[in-house]
Amino acid sequence: MRHKKRNLLAAALLAVAVSSPSFAQPQAVSDDALEEVSGQGLQIVENHNATFGNHGPLNSQNNNLDSVQVNDEGMVKSNIGYGGVFANSAVNTTANYLYDTISPPPPPPPGGNKVYSNSFLQKNVNKAVNHNNHADDAHYEELNAIAGNLNKETQRVNTEPEDSNPVEIVEQYNNNNSVQINEAGQAGSSGILLTNAAQSAVNSAENYFVAAGVEGTEGLQVNHQTASNFDNYAEASGQNSIAVAFNAEAGATQMINNGGTLLSHNPKKTENVIIYDQDNNNNSVQLNDFAQAETTHMTLKNIANSSANNGVNVIHVTGDIKESALSQSNNQTASNHNNEASAETAIAVNINKERQVVDNGHYVGTRTPKDPKAQIKKQNNNNNSVQLNDNAQSPAEAMIMENAALSAVNTGLNLAHIGGTTSDSELNQSNVQEASNFDNKAKGTLLAGAGNAELGTTQDINNYWTEVGTQNNNNNSVQLNDNAQSGVTGIVIENMANSASNTGVNVLAGGEVGMIEPPTGDFSTGLSQTNRQTATNHNNSASASYDEGVAVAANINKQTQVIRNFTTDDPPDLIYVYDQDNNNNSVQLNDNAQREVNSLVLSNYALAAVNTGLNVMNAGNITGSSIDQLNEQTASNFKNTANGATAIAGNAEWTDSYFYKTGEHEVGQMIENIHAVIPADKEQNNNNNSVQINDFAQVEASTLITANIANSAANIAFNLMNTGDITDSTVTQTNNQLAENHVNYADASDFAVAANINKQKQYIYNCNCSSIEGEQNNNMNSVQINDNGQAGINTYLLVNAAGSAVNAGVNMLSAGTVSGSSVTQINNATAVNFSNTASGETAIAGNGDIGIGIGLPIY
Repeated sequence: MRHKKRNLLAAALLAVAVSSPSFAQPQAVSDDALEEVSGQGLQIVENHNATFGNHGPLNSQNNNLDSVQVNDEGMVKSNIGYGGVFANSAVNTTANYLYDTISPPPPPPPGGNKVYSNSFLQKNVNKAVNHNNHADDAHYEELNAIAGNLNKETQRVNTEPEDSNPVEIVEQYNNNNSVQINEAGQAGSSGILLTNAAQSAVNSAENYFVAAGVEGTEGLQVNHQTASNFDNYAEASGQNSIAVAFNAEAGATQMINNGGTLLSHNPKKTENVIIYDQDNNNNSVQLNDFAQAETTHMTLKNIANSSANNGVNVIHVTGDIKESALSQSNNQTASNHNNEASAETAIAVNINKERQVVDNGHYVGTRTPKDPKAQIKKQNNNNNSVQLNDNAQSPAEAMIMENAALSAVNTGLNLAHIGGTTSDSELNQSNVQEASNFDNKAKGTLLAGAGNAELGTTQDINNYWTEVGTQNNNNNSVQLNDNAQSGVTGIVIENMANSASNTGVNVLAGGEVGMIEPPTGDFSTGLSQTNRQTATNHNNSASASYDEGVAVAANINKQTQVIRNFTTDDPPDLIYVYDQDNNNNSVQLNDNAQREVNSLVLSNYALAAVNTGLNVMNAGNITGSSIDQLNEQTASNFKNTANGATAIAGNAEWTDSYFYKTGEHEVGQMIENIHAVIPADKEQNNNNNSVQINDFAQVEASTLITANIANSAANIAFNLMNTGDITDSTVTQTNNQLAENHVNYADASDFAVAANINKQKQYIYNCNCSSIEGEQNNNMNSVQINDNGQAGINTYLLVNAAGSAVNAGVNMLSAGTVSGSSVTQINNATAVNFSNTASGETAIAGNGDIGIGIGLPIY
């Protein structure tokens, strides 16, 4: 039986890889195969006769699969110490308090003159594992090992007309592996830590130590955290052995059919569709209305289909520290959708894990020019994205505010607030962080394959004979609208989509917890502040024999968005597009989003690998001391490495669909406006691998670091010292940085290819009868700042990056008199963007748009 089930699962995986129709019904699974495949994670919703028999429209429907949804006044003004709402996740929340009063953090200053002595240890060890599989037959007679998740995240929602009645959707929310908070959900809530997690692995750990003074003490605050989400390992050995580690969905992860033909059982219906309000969230975070407005928390996190760690260490001493050694450290590993396989034939892969298809009003039949159009009043389609609308999180307060979708995230804070002097003492603060998102590793003798693939367009939106009121289409993107996050206050504020991110902050100052002013008192002996960070996003490694092996490491169809706004040529007619934002691998900030934010770090990332390291020392006079501030950072985004007799490493968009008008291959970002009118004072924004900042977004924001990064690898490092006189001391500030974006390495004895194909393509088609009376902005690998965007911003380090490899390193020392001292400031930075290296008897390396597709059977 074991052999039988193993072979069935292998066959099922092969079927997923080669025969996944995106516009078809899910295929049935045999009873025998179900012995090895879990049905959990498959949601199918069929809405027929939506307005049949005068029963009215579909007024309100919530379809949630492995998701968190809070509506109306749910959890309004709740007071939560530690907690949140979790769906299909592994979550750890731990904390240690050591101070002389019973109250939640942030603790009040201690009373009296109590001095702590001897030693203390505060330690949190967290391991969160969600949907991980391990198969190891290397020590047995078995030659095959298969570890994976199959059809665990599939949602199908079909609403179609019957009996000549139109489809009328008043309010429908479809959430797949997502977090959605609406209306006043969680508004005005307060507490220490609030986490909303869907289909994720999340760790949160905190250590607090408070005293009036410290003398002769060795103190340790430690957080060891591992978050692993949808990671698989398979190992087999021997001749003809096979190892497969995978995550796969049979078709698109989320498929929404609104009176169209995507999931329709009767494709010849021609009734109309009216959508008043529909949100389709796939692996996404969406906050609407007043969600989380005016909340106050130490940490506020919304996490969807991600692995996330946050560690906080606080030492608050109002008086002096003498003859002591204090250490604060966060050691964090976050891995999301990573696979590793080792055998003679080894495959590590993610298939169809990031794909969303929405069909509005598509039909088979005939039309006349006077036929009514389908209407979309308001529709948000978020795929692997973060979208904040209205007054969401405005104005909220949190030391850490994090919204993450389909990402691997580490955040570490070490805060030392010393009111008096520090003498004959050492303070060590360190963050060691590794974040890996959609990384695969395969080691095989004959065949090694490692990669991520969508068997079709990543986000496919079809508006056929449809008038578009407001429609936001976000693919691997961050979009903030209206007043979202305006007036927010915090230390680290992050929004990230489909990214790997590390943020490490070390602060030595006086004053209250979270402040970098006023300075601490005089300081002597030693301070070490270190951030060691590695962020890898969609990186693949394949290794095979140089004698006869084939190695392939690749990302395929991970960045393609197709938006079709069209009517037929015969009969000719027009449709109107009033407000449409199409964001592909982009960051878009609109209206008053993030206006007047006050934080140390403000970051928005889309499809990126980013490290941010900040070390701050604000002190009085320094005497006889060794001060070391160090940031070591490696960021790799869409990097592939292949070694073998034949080695192929690359990134490619290779769908099998074509634009019917011109035959243009539908890859990259395709916007097709056929007989479409953008009226005066209306707007269509098409952003591909871009950053767009509009209106009053980020106006008068006050930060140390502000970063908006799209489809890039970026390292941001800031060492800041503000002191009095420096005497008989050594000061070293160092930033070592390596950023690689869309870099491929192929090393072969015979044939080697390292290439990026169709990765920088944007195709906007406005046909001869379309009219742009309003405004159309088309941004490709670009940064566009309009109107008053970022006007009056106050920041030390500002990074707006699109399609780039970026290193930003700053060493800043502001001091009084420096005598008998040595000061060293070093920046070592290497940035590599869209570069390829191939070595072999026949070697090909390059970037190009070849304009052809690959024959994947997606229709």
